[in-house]
Amino acid sequence: MRILMLTSDYPPDIGGIAAHVHHLAHTLAARGHEITVASVWLDIDQREAITETSGGVTLHRVPGFAHWLGRDITMHRRRLRALARRLQTNTPFDVAHIHGHAWEAFASRRLPGRPPIVGTMHASGFRNRCKSASGRAKLRRRLRHLNAIIAPSAEIAQAAESLHLPRAAIHAIPNAVDADKFTPGAPEGANPWGIDPGNKIVLCLQRIAPVKGTIHLARAARRILDAHPDARLIFAGSETPEYAAQVKHILDESGAMPRCRFLGSVPNDQTPALLRLAQVSVTPSLMEATSIACLEAMACGVAVVGSEVGGIPELIVPGEHGLLTPVGDAHAIADAVIALLDDPQQAKAMGQRGRQRVEENFDWRIAAQKVEAVYTEILEPCET
Repeated sequence: MRILMLTSDYPPDIGGIAAHVHHLAHTLAARGHEITVASVWLDIDQREAITETSGGVTLHRVPGFAHWLGRDITMHRRRLRALARRLQTNTPFDVAHIHGHAWEAFASRRLPGRPPIVGTMHASGFRNRCKSASGRAKLRRRLRHLNAIIAPSAEIAQAAESLHLPRAAIHAIPNAVDADKFTPGAPEGANPWGIDPGNKIVLCLQRIAPVKGTIHLARAARRILDAHPDARLIFAGSETPEYAAQVKHILDESGAMPRCRFLGSVPNDQTPALLRLAQVSVTPSLMEATSIACLEAMACGVAVVGSEVGGIPELIVPGEHGLLTPVGDAHAIADAVIALLDDPQQAKAMGQRGRQRVEENFDWRIAAQKVEAVYTEILEPCET
């Protein structure tokens, strides 16, 4: 099949949607499909349009606008839409697959030649829009042209079902991870952060932003560090400045800051090495679809503490692969992390079972087969 993927996020942008589209595109290409990705640069300094091919995937990217609050979002969408129309006119595709915020660029519009369109609703924000009658009505108008919706969690699938779209079948296909790249192993080799592997490392590998609930881990930090003086909390992810300042202030006030570090954004190719240094990975999110941060930690054999929200409970069976905590409960987060640090053998066993769960359910090869089946299903009516 010739497949056009439309996305607002793509590497080197860092984030769940960018990683999802990249891995899905390359896995489908390895299965013999012809994949083209159309995207925009989120970096305002990147002024040049590019076309490049790597791993069987052709990427077309045009200049966009940086920062959601600072860029002209309407122009951003127009540029993505114009790029997609040009590509479809020049070499028609069998299927178009819209990811994340890119569906906003194609609200109530079709591409030339009217290829079937699949939309993946990545974020929990989609679920929130479905909660009100006015939100559902607006989404029905905007998504009425979709032939299929892919939801990365049961929660988002239920939200999509509430729209009662006339054409779109809804498929729950969770996010996945590259299980060949994210593997368990001793913390050997590259360690550009200078992290002492002799310490007990508690890692929070996600953006420092309100929706990620980082502040609740900060509030739990002093109890964790008092219980385990040899523990260190590592925060790795891009920072929302005002929110990150609040997180650091809490750590300062509690006296925990000297045993905490902020690494900023970590390139995806360095993430496995960072995870292998950790004894526990914490995902304190307030909203989440299928957490890629959780999956990457599980794939590396690290026990996970995650919020009981969104798609996270679909990944973690409590006591089997990690522990779940009530949303926003700093006391429960501290209890869970301390319990795992108290019993390293239990944490190791959870990590091993988590790795097995990823191999059996959340490998990209499995997810790509399911997405391919969706494409095949929506193409069959076109071929009869």
